[in-house]
Amino acid sequence: MAPSGLWTTPSDLARFAIGVQQSLAGTSTPVISQAMTRQMLTNEKENYGLGMFLESSGRSRRFTHSGRNVGFDSDLVAYAATGQGAAVMINTNNSAAISRIEEAIASEYHWPDYIVHRVHKPIPDTEPKVTALLRTILEQFEEGKYDPTLFSPDIGTEIKDGLASDLLGHGPIRSLNLVERKGEGERRVYRYLVVYKHQAFIMHCALNKDNVMSGLEFEPD
Repeated sequence: MAPSGLWTTPSDLARFAIGVQQSLAGTSTPVISQAMTRQMLTNEKENYGLGMFLESSGRSRRFTHSGRNVGFDSDLVAYAATGQGAAVMINTNNSAAISRIEEAIASEYHWPDYIVHRVHKPIPDTEPKVTALLRTILEQFEEGKYDPTLFSPDIGTEIKDGLASDLLGHGPIRSLNLVERKGEGERRVYRYLVVYKHQAFIMHCALNKDNVMSGLEFEPD
């Protein structure tokens, strides 16, 4: 518990961030002086200040800090100059979920210089057999195995073994939605958003002219 034993609330984290912002602007009588606040938000080494992680510069300069304990994640992000920011806590270990919450806030309130990742919107699935094939493969991977006959020789054993290892134990698939389809020579290329209980992935897959899986890789969403 030593590094993760501070218990607080998102409201108190937000009040702390506001206190830092007001102290830096000289608009309050803070616990920490304006000079000390400036020092806290000065890059000492590799984007670390005093007790804070630092991002960007100028009016986009932000101070942040995250926290994690078993079953809980949190994050604080606040702008030094504009007064914007958010404190987010969730009762699960899922940093991707916190990122999506913060990106939604950033988009709604026009945070400067804040990267908002692409939203993956499902498109009509006109080839349910392809989706069913991918689901079968993913369910096999989740059990640490696979049927070689579902793949073309283009996908080597080491790739299949690696995918089975990476996706082992994620549990049942909560949703599997097609988000992009395009042709690429004799292959058709698809992107799916795959959501498990604690993680989401973008799956890139390709089928050859014989409707056999000839390409498969994933990336965290």
